[in-house]
Formats: sequence, structure tokens, C-alpha cells
Amino acid sequence: WPSGSPNGSSFALVLASSSALGALREEVVFRGLVFHWVAIRLGGTGAVIGSSALFAIAHVPRFVWEDRTAAEMAAALIVVFCLGLFLCRVRAATGSIWMPAAIHTLWNIAVGGAALHETPAPVTFAEHGVCAEPS
Repeated sequence: WPSGSPNGSSFALVLASSSALGALREEVVFRGLVFHWVAIRLGGTGAVIGSSALFAIAHVPRFVWEDRTAAEMAAALIVVFCLGLFLCRVRAATGSIWMPAAIHTLWNIAVGGAALHETPAPVTFAEHGVCAEPS
């Protein structure tokens, strides 16, 4: 970041844009391609359950990276699976991935914003005497 750590409007812009891009990518894959492919082969119910299960499984690497306990991971998988079910329902009702992508973006922003309290305060070089102004 040019002026140190992200804050204020620059952080909001990064959070919103990364949330939107991630959501759109996942919606194209899971509610677009996977949902459609499975629906042709197994019908609507199979598409909803199958694409939601794959959506949840696709989040496992993130949960492992976040070093979640087994109980936290199980709870997170259930939440993500249920989110997938809901987004499939919206996709089926609208016939488009745009509304699920918008909802998914808002979800990502809410989850990203809720995680801010866990983010440690940024450390700057000046705090440690590196590149500090001469006295």
C-alpha cells in the first residue's frame, strides 16, 4: 500500500472488488457450469445438492489455510453448503447467475468485514526504528 496499511476507503474498495470478483468466479463455476451440467444429468434436486456440496468442498483449502479446528471446519462447511443451497434457489428462481453473484458478493463483504476484528494491527517500519525520521 502506498501510504502504509490499507484503511478507510482504499480498504473498502479492495474488500468490495475482491469480494465481487471472487463471488462472480464462484457463481460462474458452481451456479453456472456445475449446476447446469448436473441438472441435465440428475435433474434440479441433484443439481442443487451436488453443486452446493462441491461449493462447500471447494472451500476446504481455505479453512485448512485458516488453521480451523475440526469443529470449526465442520460448522463452516455446513454454513457454506447452506449458502450454496440458497444461492441455487435464487439461481433457479431468476434463471440467471447475476442475483446469486450479488448476494454472494454481499456475503463475502459481510464475512470479510466481520473478520477484521481478528486482523492484527499493521506494523510499520517506523515503529521499529527502520526508515524513521532522524531526530
